[in-house]
Amino acid sequence: NRLSLSLAAWSGLGVENMTRGQGWRFADMGRRLERAAYLGTLLRTTLTRVRATEGTLLEALLEIMDVGITYRRRYLGTLQVAPVVDLLLVDETSPRSLAFQLAALDAHVAQLPRDESLAARSAEARLAMGTLARVRLADVETLCTPDAQGRRPGLGDLTATLARDLPALSDAITRSYL
Repeated sequence: NRLSLSLAAWSGLGVENMTRGQGWRFADMGRRLERAAYLGTLLRTTLTRVRATEGTLLEALLEIMDVGITYRRRYLGTLQVAPVVDLLLVDETSPRSLAFQLAALDAHVAQLPRDESLAARSAEARLAMGTLARVRLADVETLCTPDAQGRRPGLGDLTATLARDLPALSDAITRSYL
């Protein structure tokens, strides 16, 4: 409990009191990368396979991500995989979603100083853009459709790609700026 309180206080200080300079940008990018990676892993380990206790699992996901009220207000009905994936993966208006994190990362990367004499996009810009584009173009219904073995291959493939690209984005930023 003490650690949670200390981390919440640190987060609040960063949100409320830090000047929005490059130091803040790097801190926020780190936070967004961590949150995106965590959520991608959470979705991959929980929803890429149909489970008998899926309703309980969906409820737990909404609780973990603190979006239960948003889900109930928006979708009104019973818990279903596609609306949960929509809210947690592709909804850029939800500050807890993966797409929200990726959009923030893309905006931060675009604001980083770069060598203007280079015509090509930087590696980190290409990775940030590509990852966000994959999530934006994802068809939630297709991602959530199980195959004959009870797997959701679309969701599995997308989350596996994220698991590869998010560390690559972090590494590219580190190589270029740190």
